[in-house]
Amino acid sequence: MFKKILIANRGEIASKIVNSCLKLNIKPICIYSKADSDLNYLNSAYQTICIGNSNIQQSYLNEKKIFDILEKYQCDAIHPGYGFFSENYLFAIKCKERKVNFIGPDLIFIKNMGDKLVARQTMQNLNIPVIPGSISDNLSDSQIYKLAQDIGFPILIKAAAGGGGKGIKKISSMYELKESINKCRFEAKQLFGNSKVYIEKFIQKAKHIELQVLGDKYGSVIHFNERDCSIQRNNQKIIEETPAFNIDKAKLISLKNSAINALKHIKYDNIGTLEFLLDKKNNYYFIEANTRIQVEHAITEMTTGQNLVDLQIRSSLGEHLRLSQNQIKQKGHCIECRINSEDSKNNFVPSTGLIKYVKFPVNNRDIKVHTFVHSYLPISPYYDSMIAKIVVHKKDRSSALKTMQFCLNSISVKGISTSLKIQRNIFTNNNFIFGVYNCDFLNIHLNTLLKY
Repeated sequence: MFKKILIANRGEIASKIVNSCLKLNIKPICIYSKADSDLNYLNSAYQTICIGNSNIQQSYLNEKKIFDILEKYQCDAIHPGYGFFSENYLFAIKCKERKVNFIGPDLIFIKNMGDKLVARQTMQNLNIPVIPGSISDNLSDSQIYKLAQDIGFPILIKAAAGGGGKGIKKISSMYELKESINKCRFEAKQLFGNSKVYIEKFIQKAKHIELQVLGDKYGSVIHFNERDCSIQRNNQKIIEETPAFNIDKAKLISLKNSAINALKHIKYDNIGTLEFLLDKKNNYYFIEANTRIQVEHAITEMTTGQNLVDLQIRSSLGEHLRLSQNQIKQKGHCIECRINSEDSKNNFVPSTGLIKYVKFPVNNRDIKVHTFVHSYLPISPYYDSMIAKIVVHKKDRSSALKTMQFCLNSISVKGISTSLKIQRNIFTNNNFIFGVYNCDFLNIHLNTLLKY
């Protein structure tokens, strides 16, 4: 077992990793910025180190300081969480050079899965359907224009190194494509340090389905069932549920079997997620892979009874999988809401300032609140706007919807604006209640959801 793990992250996921470390008798070492000095989970860490100012480049993305801390505190592993360095191949290489275990899959998977075009090509070679689009990120502008005409508008321009729903732009015409292509390259460079982009067909009225997987270093790969992540704003998920509701079961079985066979073929060896779109005819298309733990992992944990962060750490140690596919049983229905500090009346701009008062539901068997915030905590403009995840687990979807409504109505946050109103209204919308929704849901219903 690892002796010390440096947690190179913050907030809710850092808190979860601290708890997993303590459970496994590992000493968690936490870094924090000056803006995060009052976060509750720091009190549970073995050691805490202020890494710098609030700016992420001077703190959570400060490579030199992180490697200095790894050496000074003799950490034998680093957990990147999600975001920040979690899918950074070059950072993972530097960890390996220092003989520090980067908790995640083999470096080749971080490299190839992190490049969306390579991942697309890999899956296509393994007979997994992919959305029509680029086969290269080195196409000239004229080649991109020709390809766009061939596959038909609307299309998406995507950053090859993108993630987290960022670096994606919908294009509806050739004029818009010509106006946007260089701007998208510039934004990709600013966001991900890589200006390469590619295009793919925009699948209208699609469902976004992802499959949680885990492999070991000996060729075993299993899945923990699917999550429906179709309720999104600007390609960023705000509500997730499992199992997927109102989806063709035969198609889901086919998707799962194809995905696991592909991952066994390439011998994928850690936690990961394969993401798919389902069109109106329930045809599925691979879109990308994530080689890290994800925000929405909690709903999978509650329906399967498995701690994915624990399993991720054990896989990185080189342990054999202790589970077979037959042992993964899904019980009940689980829904997660992400609560963000944002002003929905003002184009969802981040809301910052002092939380004067906050009250969440009490944790119990069916309700889990994953958060790092508390009353009198300042919310800074430097980090992701998510302040909490509310997770509800009940015997069926109808019961889960009602319990989530109760939870959302019982939450009180004063001092900043949050996404609570729009979340509450989603759970009273009949299209959502009856499962008649797709990735366009928020765009279609936004004005109604903001009225109440």
